[in-house]
Amino acid sequence: MACVLNFFLLWLSSFCDRRLCWLQTDSVSISQPQFPGHIGLPFSDSLHTEVWIFLFLALLLLFVVLAVLFSSSSLLEFITVFFNPENRGASPFSSTVLYSVSRFLFLVFFAGLMSLLACLYFNPSDEAQIFCSRYLLYFVATVLFLIIKWFLFNFIAFVFFNSTATVKIAKELYFNLLSLLGLFLYPFLLFYAYSSFFTREMLLVVVITLLVFALIFWAFRLFQIFFSKVLDSFYILLYLCTLEILPLLLLFRVYQNII
Repeated sequence: MACVLNFFLLWLSSFCDRRLCWLQTDSVSISQPQFPGHIGLPFSDSLHTEVWIFLFLALLLLFVVLAVLFSSSSLLEFITVFFNPENRGASPFSSTVLYSVSRFLFLVFFAGLMSLLACLYFNPSDEAQIFCSRYLLYFVATVLFLIIKWFLFNFIAFVFFNSTATVKIAKELYFNLLSLLGLFLYPFLLFYAYSSFFTREMLLVVVITLLVFALIFWAFRLFQIFFSKVLDSFYILLYLCTLEILPLLLLFRVYQNII
């Protein structure tokens, strides 16, 4: 009888210990099994995953499509006239309303493209709301640059030339050159947004290279239009340094100061 009582007390003590252990343990405190391996790095945000960058690129492409629809011959006309040195008289460009609208859309495309390039280069990690507000500042700076260039052409024509026809040709060539420059830069902006190997440094090199080629081409065209004696070369070089290169450097400085 004593043996049975001792066995019952031993079983009761073991049961109570297990019961207390179960009450002190919940599903949260149970340790999870450890799997072998290394903790990975989270995916970082990139341009090709952002909706707003796609919308900006699609809007820029829309401006190009509308410009071509308004005047399908504007680009072909620009290229043929730009390489033709014999246009010192009347303007060889069309003066129709559709051509003017097409040229305006190309200039808006160029301003939007340069603003987007500057905003992506100087502010690569902004959120969508911050990016849009800063992009507006870049766009305003670029538009002001184009407006100042337009007034400078008119001022030069009024002060230094009796006839404004030649300066008008140069002005139209200049702004059409900017439109063509924007068309060349657009594919590289796509590469930068949707390609992993195209870095910010490569984008900067491409932009500077195309700007240098555009300036060289523009200087060559100025000599074709305005050069008639040796002294004209001095005035053309003075114009390039003060009214072309310096404004571009100032615009780049304004881009840097927009934070």
